[in-house]
Amino acid sequence: MIKIYENFLDKEELELYNNLMKLNYWQKTSKNDTWDERLKNLEIRENKNLIKKIKNKITSDQNCSGDIYLETLQLVSWRVGDEQGPHADSENADGSLHLYPWRNFSSIVYLNDSFLGGQTYFLNQNIYIQPKVGTLVCFPGTVEFLHGVEKILKGNRHTIILFWTYDKEHSQEEW
Repeated sequence: MIKIYENFLDKEELELYNNLMKLNYWQKTSKNDTWDERLKNLEIRENKNLIKKIKNKITSDQNCSGDIYLETLQLVSWRVGDEQGPHADSENADGSLHLYPWRNFSSIVYLNDSFLGGQTYFLNQNIYIQPKVGTLVCFPGTVEFLHGVEKILKGNRHTIILFWTYDKEHSQEEW
């Protein structure tokens, strides 16, 4: 259920999103936490083509049990020293209530590969993905698919993150 699609974004799409990475409007978090000034929320209406393209991949390849809706669309910057330990996007490994239990599927698009470190890994499947420009990775949000990001050793890792839900009430789609 971990699906990898190389060359998912074409040259023009990569240029568009990499240019957005250069704009200086990083989101401040109120907690001054790990995500402070590393996220950019993207407008849904302005990214319809990307959303539809990824949604089609997920619905055709993940055996969806119904319609899925976009919950989050963000650019993420990973700097030297940044990493993320094993986690699931909708469940906690200890069975406690997750902050986002409606996140049924996750997807990552790699915008660059000019950095050292930063592999995405899936703990239970012993899979390590070396980020490659334009590649899309999709997977369920459950604890079966615990995943993380190895420490960035050199350069900056740039990604687009999308979370998907069956729960229309948590959808950001308005079109």
